[in-house]
Amino acid sequence: MQVVFNTKHLYHLECAEAQGVESGAISDNQMSASSQWSHKESAHYGRLHVKETQHNAGGWVALTDDENQWLQIDLNNRYIKITRVATQGRNIRYWHCSVTKYHLTYSNDGINFYFYKERGHNEAKNFSGNTDQDTVVYHDLSPPITARYIRFQPTSWIGGVSMRVELYGCLECQDPLGIENGAISDGQISASSELNADHASTKGRLILSEGTWLPLKEDGDQWLQIDLRNNDIIVKRVATQGMNASPKWVTSYNLQYGYKKSYLQYYMEQGTTRKVFAGNYDQKTIVYHDLNPPIVGRYIRFRPVDWQEGIAMRVELFGCSAAKIPEAKATFPLNSFFETREITNKQPQGIRGDVSLAIGPNGDIGGSYRFSGHANSYIEFPNDGGLDLKHSITLLCWLYPENTHDGALFNYKSRGAWAVHFWIGPNGIIYVHFRNRDYLNTWGSLLTNQPLATHKWHYIGASYDYITGMESVWVNGVRVVERNIGAGITLGTQDNVRVGVKADDPRHLTARIAAMQFYDLALTAEQINRVKHLGLDEDECQDHKHNCDVNAQCNNTFGSYNCTCLNGYSGDGVSCRDIDECTTNVHNCDSLAVCNNAVGSFYCTCIAGYEGNGTACIDIDECAISAHNCHGVAYCFNIPGSFSCECRKSYIGDGISCEPFGDFSVTIRNSSKDKYQATPVQRSVKSVREALIHGLNKDLIVLKSTFEWSVVSEMELAASESALGTIVSQGTTEWTIDKRSLPAGIYQVKFNATLAVGDPASPKILNAFDYGFIEVIAAPLRAILDGGSNVRWGSKQNVTVNGSLSYDADIGPGIHTGLNFSWSCRSNTSVSNTCFDSFLNEGDLNRTIITVDPSKLEIDRTFFLKLNVTKDVRSSSAEMSFTIAAGEVPQVTL
Repeated sequence: MQVVFNTKHLYHLECAEAQGVESGAISDNQMSASSQWSHKESAHYGRLHVKETQHNAGGWVALTDDENQWLQIDLNNRYIKITRVATQGRNIRYWHCSVTKYHLTYSNDGINFYFYKERGHNEAKNFSGNTDQDTVVYHDLSPPITARYIRFQPTSWIGGVSMRVELYGCLECQDPLGIENGAISDGQISASSELNADHASTKGRLILSEGTWLPLKEDGDQWLQIDLRNNDIIVKRVATQGMNASPKWVTSYNLQYGYKKSYLQYYMEQGTTRKVFAGNYDQKTIVYHDLNPPIVGRYIRFRPVDWQEGIAMRVELFGCSAAKIPEAKATFPLNSFFETREITNKQPQGIRGDVSLAIGPNGDIGGSYRFSGHANSYIEFPNDGGLDLKHSITLLCWLYPENTHDGALFNYKSRGAWAVHFWIGPNGIIYVHFRNRDYLNTWGSLLTNQPLATHKWHYIGASYDYITGMESVWVNGVRVVERNIGAGITLGTQDNVRVGVKADDPRHLTARIAAMQFYDLALTAEQINRVKHLGLDEDECQDHKHNCDVNAQCNNTFGSYNCTCLNGYSGDGVSCRDIDECTTNVHNCDSLAVCNNAVGSFYCTCIAGYEGNGTACIDIDECAISAHNCHGVAYCFNIPGSFSCECRKSYIGDGISCEPFGDFSVTIRNSSKDKYQATPVQRSVKSVREALIHGLNKDLIVLKSTFEWSVVSEMELAASESALGTIVSQGTTEWTIDKRSLPAGIYQVKFNATLAVGDPASPKILNAFDYGFIEVIAAPLRAILDGGSNVRWGSKQNVTVNGSLSYDADIGPGIHTGLNFSWSCRSNTSVSNTCFDSFLNEGDLNRTIITVDPSKLEIDRTFFLKLNVTKDVRSSSAEMSFTIAAGEVPQVTL
């Protein structure tokens, strides 16, 4: 077998792997053809080095011998770079069939194919093929082809159209992104948890000899994350390893990705199921997975699902930067922000007729202009040469048709002869006509087959490729119709561009339009889909396509966004740090408050002795609100932030503890020294207080004794140090509290003893006293209803109920002077009512006796009559139940 190389470029050798046509890695279903002679000559027999057998005829053979035949390989991946092709003739005895010349065409969508051209040439390359059966003829490709579909298209042959082929190359966009080699820094690698510094997230680098990422916990909530710090990286492949120093590895895992680390989505399988990637089966073997579709996002997260002996991972990502978006010659957003200005002001502003702002494609108010379907409803863009796209061209815009009438979308030349124009036509179809520089017809209009739905946004476009001659119409990023009108046409794009109306044409557009784009090249489907957001106000904040810190506010701006740290944080918005308002003195706490730093904020607390919200603090008057610990016979003095205590006259102590000062000792029995726990005394019961004298020298002769009891209210004690109080008893060591002598409240009881002792001619006067605190408690009220608790009354005769036996225990039974009476009645199913107006004297219920009319009450139902008596702050109630008989019965107590 002979081998022939046709190459001038040896640099492809490192990317020249056989892609699997010969080996069968490319399946039968991935090979197709324009036609086949029979099942023995079908497309999948067109594999390099296939031999004739009883089942196949030694290669692919077309049904007819003409230049419309082709053999196609579907690589199932549009990122494979093809650097070399190889062909053979048919392997068959007694017959010579081979293709001597062929073209290569390629496509990413399987519909629109492009001829391969060598670098620097405008014509499709006609490859030299085979002149015998088995010689392999190779051709290196410069430039390489990167596409999903590759076709061999014969142009000349010997004996018939028959081929065997192979493709060579490598998977494009497979560069390691830098985890292993350190291009991705430690600061870009993080994890849910880390066992220790030797097994931190930064140790999770592929092939790293020292360390591996190990989490602190081993559960399904662990993850290892890579921050690419770029929203336009395509990740095409991932790789994992286990722990290098111990038999631990992850056997399966999920992937998450996204533009914001707080909002990551799972990589899905068939669109609905989280893909579970097969992990490692030992410590050191690297396991790769290609991603189809690839991942585009800033954050990539590995989430272990199952593991051997423990979670341990070392990883790498492979990919490349996304294809560069071509720069538009002009973009007119047509919204409230730019109005009819070009987005970078590199073209003159559009001249506006009777058009109005309307809702845009993203639902944004003022995001488009509405053309209302009359002769003055237009926008005209002056063309100073910037819109003169005379060779290759792509015109794009967002369109919202409101009816199916004709109207101009892009109309070069405002009036008169027709130039290049892109219109919506009758019944909602769209069409383009690429006329030449002299306004002459080329091939007529290219029309779509399907009408656009009204009252719905569509992303539409038209393009012409000066090199290939292909013209196309695009709807929502898909090429819906195309044809070749010939290469090298110089287009009629030298005039102004009008939208909505051609000045001398009766057809007027009724629609909304946004984001008009002009390009000086024929865009691919991928490029069109990547520029569809340009000119629109994409809300990166709402769509989580920003890199603002979690402690920052994302602010949408036209075509972009910015980040501002939240109150309490500082930084550029992409990175925000907590501000310690307390140490930096940027708080508003009162000078009498303590500043406490919190995450993203601070709070103020008033210091002890002050109250308020921290930003305003006022002194607490502990004396006024009894929030002090001064003794009951001490004065409380308020001072800023605190208080002080001072024992009253005749007492000694520190104010917190005070004792009587005298010449001998006196003790009042059964009285509390603590006014806050005063000895209770009920006003209706007599209470005797007795004072004992002790500590007096028994040898002293008492010539005269004077005893004096006094009661001082708290109000009098607080009024003046010299309050004399109320003398309640003199000349005795006992005092009886009468039930009517004191109102309810807290009182200081004081006993003073004065003794004259010694020589009668010159007696010595001795003084002593003691004190205590009592709380006088008023006796309760008693509400009494006569007639028993359960009675049955007849329905004919009115009933009198007497509550006059109610009394104030402070005064005594039978006396109800000063009491307030209130009557009510309820049934056994009602919370509260007046027994259906049965009280005859209902207008004045403050009576000791009331009358009830039984005829107004339902028979054989239980009712409850209640008397409530009140006086000052005291109250008491009594209740009786009764039923009404159908006839007349005497009152019976049950």
